[in-house]
Amino acid sequence: MTPFASWQDVVAAALVGDRLWYKAPLDRVARCVRVLRVYRNGKIKIGAWSSDMDPFTADAGHLERFGKKS
Repeated sequence: MTPFASWQDVVAAALVGDRLWYKAPLDRVARCVRVLRVYRNGKIKIGAWSSDMDPFTADAGHLERFGKKS
C-alpha cells in the first residue's frame, strides 16, 4: 500500500472513484473500503464492502491510515 501525500489527494481519489485502502490501528493489513459520501468540508464517509465494519466519517487526521495499491 502506497500512502497518500496529502488529504486533498485522498479526497480527489474518492471523488473520481479510485479504490481506497484503509488500515485501522488494530488491523494487521489494510482493506479496501468504499466511499459512501464526500462532504463539502473535505471529510469522507467510508464503509466496508462487507458488513464487518460500521461506516464512519474520516478527516485529515486519518491521512496516515489511507493508501492506494501500488
